[in-house]
Amino acid sequence: MEPSDEVRRVLERWFAAARDGDSEGFTARLSKDPGSLTIGSDEAEWYRGDAVHQISRAQMADLGGRLPMYERETEAWVEGNVAWAAARVDIRLDGEEIPARATFVLHIEHGDWRIVQYHLSLAVADEEAFGVDLTKSIAAIVEQVQEERPELRSSAKALNGIVTLMFTDVVDSTVINQLLGDRAWLEILREHDRLITTAAESHGGEVVKRMGDGSMLAFPSARRAVSCAVEIRSNIAAAMGGLDPPIRIRMGLHLGEPLRDADDFFGSAVNFAARVSAAAGPGEILVSDVVADVLNQGGDVTLGEGREVELKGFPGRRRVFEVPR
Repeated sequence: MEPSDEVRRVLERWFAAARDGDSEGFTARLSKDPGSLTIGSDEAEWYRGDAVHQISRAQMADLGGRLPMYERETEAWVEGNVAWAAARVDIRLDGEEIPARATFVLHIEHGDWRIVQYHLSLAVADEEAFGVDLTKSIAAIVEQVQEERPELRSSAKALNGIVTLMFTDVVDSTVINQLLGDRAWLEILREHDRLITTAAESHGGEVVKRMGDGSMLAFPSARRAVSCAVEIRSNIAAAMGGLDPPIRIRMGLHLGEPLRDADDFFGSAVNFAARVSAAAGPGEILVSDVVADVLNQGGDVTLGEGREVELKGFPGRRRVFEVPR
């Protein structure tokens, strides 16, 4: 491998397009390959394929049409048709500089360098930095649930207070909202909420908290919770999967014991369930290893082989299991 001034200049033009509010110039350097990936500071900022272009335009619009990124230092390396680079960046807003770091992977497409992966990490959270929440609502739901501590005795009365917790949210909702407009998006959310509430009630669960496109649900039974998740996925796919863009949700499930130790439930158990949900992909239902152990004790629920993931705020790697479609 060797240093590449050519790739460094490509990235300089990309940063300039962001500063100038040139969304076409900004996205022109982004690959449209299905394997392309954009990663941000927050856990929900993980976008693939066409969503990379859509979310980039939507986020620039949220920030007033431009992203004032000024690179302090950029280095780039190349080997054959693949290049990688890193940059120290200052994001200047309202007279303040927010330090950030960016990394890139590029390759040649039709004779030009295109960014197939980039990761921009801030030293502070999006909302603190920009005044705009560029990510989704699961974290906000967790925060509000921990503050309000809702009564869950109806869900916890079985199994000695053990509750199965479920988090759901719509994948790429910021992009969809921008594309469809607020009025159409509101109608979608109303139908989305109705389908989730109906499924929860039919499986003996309850919607604990709802915020934007995210929900937290509680069930007295892990099997009922998984059956409900499957029904929600199926019903939303049937009702909204044919829209353009399609509405897809992700879900995560975990077990907690709210009546024995409220601090533990409203801390680690809720957070863990939220992190499992955040690890899910579009249309995916993931369950923690604890839920998997319960499901494996007989019954007709068959899980995938499982995979190791890192869950923000929890040490080491944890095993999660997918509920097959």
